[in-house]
Amino acid sequence: MAKMEVKTSLLDNMIGVGDMVLLEPLTEETFISNLKKRFDHNEIYTYIGSVVISINPYRLLPIYSADKVEEYRNRNFYELRPHIFAIFLYFLVPGNPRLRPDAPLDPSKRVGGKSGTAPGAAQLQLSALAAG
Repeated sequence: MAKMEVKTSLLDNMIGVGDMVLLEPLTEETFISNLKKRFDHNEIYTYIGSVVISINPYRLLPIYSADKVEEYRNRNFYELRPHIFAIFLYFLVPGNPRLRPDAPLDPSKRVGGKSGTAPGAAQLQLSALAAG
């Protein structure tokens, strides 16, 4: 009898729950606990559907590079770990065949966030756009 090849899924190696939509039960306690668990393992991005939560690690992590942009380019949104590049490349880059019809096309509307909460987030989004 032939052996079946078992493919591993991203979910097999996920720390906590990568998309809060899948968190059960969803309470304030489980929400905060999941974010803390992920943060403790340098997983600073967590989705809530198509929204990304980012927790500032106050240190540079090796998750921003041209190679990382390419890793996320033309991939299914949930195929890789949550990342700002996934949100940006999947939903906001013009020319993406999966671009949401209501996505803002004005680059000034693509960059958001509260000043000081995620230093460099705007630069990261712009670097992803420039790499495109």
